[in-house]
Amino acid sequence: MRVGALAQHFGISQQSIRKDLNVLERSGLVRRVHGAVVIGGGEEYSWYSQRRLIAQREKRAIGLAVARLIPNHSTVFIKSGTTTEIAAHALSEHEGLTVILDNVATADVVRHYPGCEVLIVGGYVRRAEGAVVGETVADFIRQFRVSYAVVSAAAIGPDGELLGHRLSEAPIVRAVIDTARQVIVPVDSSKFGQTAPVLLGQLPEAHLLVTDRIPDPNIAEMCSREGVRCIETDRQTQHDAAATEVPSSTG
Repeated sequence: MRVGALAQHFGISQQSIRKDLNVLERSGLVRRVHGAVVIGGGEEYSWYSQRRLIAQREKRAIGLAVARLIPNHSTVFIKSGTTTEIAAHALSEHEGLTVILDNVATADVVRHYPGCEVLIVGGYVRRAEGAVVGETVADFIRQFRVSYAVVSAAAIGPDGELLGHRLSEAPIVRAVIDTARQVIVPVDSSKFGQTAPVLLGQLPEAHLLVTDRIPDPNIAEMCSREGVRCIETDRQTQHDAAATEVPSSTG
């Protein structure tokens, strides 16, 4: 559950919830992840599978929105992640795509799509989620000039930093930012204002930010100033609902 949802459920402040969660985490009963909490510490595989359950509705909407941004007959790199894999799985109706992946589990799904030719980077396979890691990944990516790259982050810092938890991710993201013509960053709103130890890049280096909503007006202003296009799926949903509302009869 998200920290905000817990605070609302119990009718107390998020600051109080965080203090309680810190106690529970030190006891090994829960694990804190990106503005939310999951049951138990567990192993890395369990941690990744539990992250899939956080903000499911938001991640699905974001992933589908990203897939719609990818035109047929283009080349796209999709980095491993819980939101990015939804985008990859949503490419089944595309035609003439070359899809470069760094996750063997995702590649095993997309390889069945008749309109997608799949390339996978070389390196070590991480047991948890099937991500491919190692120095050779960035070298492989730099051989291409992809039309689109989909790169998520564990957190978005208050100054627009793209942050992650693994040092091995940094050269991969750097290679993607340096070589892709369009960089898309899909993140759910719980990741804004969070922290993670590794600097992957800066939000102004991206071309598109896709999220359910931007909770920080400073981030929204930064994107406007730096020319980063923002898509908020919650706003799209509200707009679509209003557009399809049947007017009441006046008799």
